[in-house]
Amino acid sequence: MSEAKQLTILIIDDDPLLRTLTSRFLKDLKTVQIVGIAETGNIGIDMIKAKKPHIVILDIQLPDTNAQTIIEQAKLLTPPARVYLCSAYSDDRVEATVKQVYADGFVSKTNLKNGLTEMVLAELARLPA
Repeated sequence: MSEAKQLTILIIDDDPLLRTLTSRFLKDLKTVQIVGIAETGNIGIDMIKAKKPHIVILDIQLPDTNAQTIIEQAKLLTPPARVYLCSAYSDDRVEATVKQVYADGFVSKTNLKNGLTEMVLAELARLPA
């Protein structure tokens, strides 16, 4: 009997509404397990160390640390981890930031449910059979 593929995800966002929405949308996907929700970057880094998620969904702007620091820590602490930046802005600056900080992708907060679904499907396809 084969076990279904499942992704573990950590959410880091300082906005309580966005944390709730992201969590709710991801819970609707049966292939996802949310292993943590952090409201600051420093708490998020601690959770990355403890939980070793497949994916980190990271608010592009946090009050206590920057995205690049969190991405560097995620890749150092959990090398296969993938980090997706999340922002309400979806312009060229965000695209440039994704590349500049070596994020693995971007999810727009303005199209959150569809963006999360597409991200999860793409990441599931990357997992070994």
